[in-house]
Amino acid sequence: MRRSLIWSLVERYFSALFALAVSMVIARLLTPLQVGIFSMCAAVMLLASVLRDFGVTEYVLQERELTAAKLRSVMTVALLSAWGVGVLVLFSRHALAAYYDEPRLVAVLGVLCINFLLLPFASPAFAQLSRDMRLRTVFAIQFASGVTGGSTSVLLAWRGMGELSLAWGAVAGVAAQLLLVLAVCRGQAFIWPGMAHLREVLRFGAYTMSSRALDVASANLHEFIIARQFGFAAVGLFSRAKGAVDLFQTNVASALVRVTAPTMAAAHRSDQSIVAMFAQGTGNYTALAWPAYILLAAVAPQLIFLLFGPQWDRAGDLARWLSLAMMPMALSALAGAAMAATGRVKRRLVVSLIYTPVHLVALLALAAFGLEAMVWAWFCTHSVIAAAYAAQLRTILNCRVAALYAPVLRSLIVALLCALAVLGWIQLGPGTESAPLLVVSSTAAITALAWLAAVFVTRHPLHAEVGYLWNRLQSIWGGRPPSE
Repeated sequence: MRRSLIWSLVERYFSALFALAVSMVIARLLTPLQVGIFSMCAAVMLLASVLRDFGVTEYVLQERELTAAKLRSVMTVALLSAWGVGVLVLFSRHALAAYYDEPRLVAVLGVLCINFLLLPFASPAFAQLSRDMRLRTVFAIQFASGVTGGSTSVLLAWRGMGELSLAWGAVAGVAAQLLLVLAVCRGQAFIWPGMAHLREVLRFGAYTMSSRALDVASANLHEFIIARQFGFAAVGLFSRAKGAVDLFQTNVASALVRVTAPTMAAAHRSDQSIVAMFAQGTGNYTALAWPAYILLAAVAPQLIFLLFGPQWDRAGDLARWLSLAMMPMALSALAGAAMAATGRVKRRLVVSLIYTPVHLVALLALAAFGLEAMVWAWFCTHSVIAAAYAAQLRTILNCRVAALYAPVLRSLIVALLCALAVLGWIQLGPGTESAPLLVVSSTAAITALAWLAAVFVTRHPLHAEVGYLWNRLQSIWGGRPPSE
């Protein structure tokens, strides 16, 4: 698991660097309005993609006896759901464009619908690669498809294709993923549709799809509210701010989930407890996420200016407060994966039904006070999510809440020590009016040093991982076997 996690983090690290480079170029080639138009379309497609997948990936991961007949039923569900949703989006895009009085939505959504034609041919085989723990292959495919999509977007944006450049880049990335899956799996990639276990797959998928649809809808509701109330330029600014805040979630939490989800599923299939695995994973993630959000809150305006230029200045203030509002999310980063791994998709749906109305009400209420006030909806929502998941996992895993979250107490101490170091540096170091690069780099260095000291002082479980990595690096540099 440790080797897989290292590979996952390496892939996400290089993917993040490349995606950041692409974003920096795109931010200078496209306007906030063009980015806002694509962000709206991406939000629509993200919600539709949940219906398109219909839970087939989770089904493949958690199924104890995955037979050829079950895989054929999975392919049937993947094809029917993807093509059905694709046709629905294709024919409803004109109504959406009329509602927002933005005709450019029609062309962008039309291009993105191509993905629904391609994705079902890769989904079952891709899920099998994760189930078989061929994670190095999965990471390589994802990195290559990301590079393909990003490069295509930059090239087309440079040629003046505007928001369509991002849409065609997304299609190019999916096409590359499909070709790579076919090349890796060869004869096993394409699976003929079948009907033998269709009811079983549909029943599992219905619960999974419902909970994920609510998750994705709540995560993207702000796009529709902001577009209607503040305009598409505001959507572009908010999406840029949220994209900066989500960098950690996208590149660290997703790397952790991609490893722990199949690992927990394999342990559950072997009738092993996953309590310790969940507790350690959550403790390690919170010890990384909370200091990262604190750092971003301190330097968000300077970082946004450095990366994207002066036209995105307002996004810096949004990112500062949003990073603090997102901190409760770290407590539930692995909860959904734990429920999917144990096959308890009904309880995951219960959690989604609890927090989705809370998020909608919070967004609508706070929107009346302005764009900046809307960021605190995430604090309310993720606090509710953390409490709901804790209650459900206590029952599912038959353990006390303390057993699930014991390492988090040390993570909280680590975060507080890092916050004190950052606040002290803000008072004693270069002022916020200094060169943005100096402010960002010096604050990041202080945070990193404070984090290392806090991890070892508190004897946080991560100190063992830091020692392991240091030992491995010494063995590589010194050409000697690593010590125990």
